[in-house]
Amino acid sequence: MRLARAAVFMGLILAAAVSRAEILLTTDWLENVHGVYTPRAERESTKLDTAVWTSLRSRIATPLNAEGRSGNMFSGQGYRMFFDGDLNYATVLGFMPKTRPEEVCKIKRETSQPTYRCEQGQRYTLACHLGLYNANFEEAGWHTVTIRESQPVFCNAVPAMGRYDSKHNDLLLIVQYFSVDEPTVATTRSEIGSGWQRMAVRLKLSRDKDGRFSVEQDDSCLGNPNAISTIDDARRKLRQCEKQPGHR
Repeated sequence: MRLARAAVFMGLILAAAVSRAEILLTTDWLENVHGVYTPRAERESTKLDTAVWTSLRSRIATPLNAEGRSGNMFSGQGYRMFFDGDLNYATVLGFMPKTRPEEVCKIKRETSQPTYRCEQGQRYTLACHLGLYNANFEEAGWHTVTIRESQPVFCNAVPAMGRYDSKHNDLLLIVQYFSVDEPTVATTRSEIGSGWQRMAVRLKLSRDKDGRFSVEQDDSCLGNPNAISTIDDARRKLRQCEKQPGHR
């Protein structure tokens, strides 16, 4: 009986170890080895950019140009991401996602303050996204950040991304956004960015046997929206929350 209980206990320990994989992020693209630069077409950053645009084309609502790209988006920092020792890639970006397969948003041009509307009638907004790719630059996971504001928002940057700690399969993002219903035209240099808000987002990662990632946005500790503007502050908030009685 004791041996059986010990076996069950060891099984639980092993299961917990298998379910947790340390995440490591690096921006070292290894494009200069001993003073020799990798040709641009062969660089990881170039291949990741191509992979991102493959993902975008089926998701973006604003029209693409003749090269199959669009200026109505932004790309943030890309990372080499090691998950359980395996090389993957992670990148953040912002664009207007389709709410239905055939949706198109041709941005309505204004002569004064922008109204953030499409010629087709809907609001023109940007969402922030996380794209995950495997070592072959194939899409392996995707998440669109949910921001629970009462008004439509325009996510214009992801200033920071980092891992939570070595005990969790979690990424932390700092997203920056503003409401499209608020005045956004600055008349002085000091007013630039005065209406922008930042919040921290916790994303829990898991991976199946085929290497595909599931991404869960967990707002239970940080709240949504929140006013957390740095990765370190997000970590502190999470650690405080996890110490509370009844937290799982």
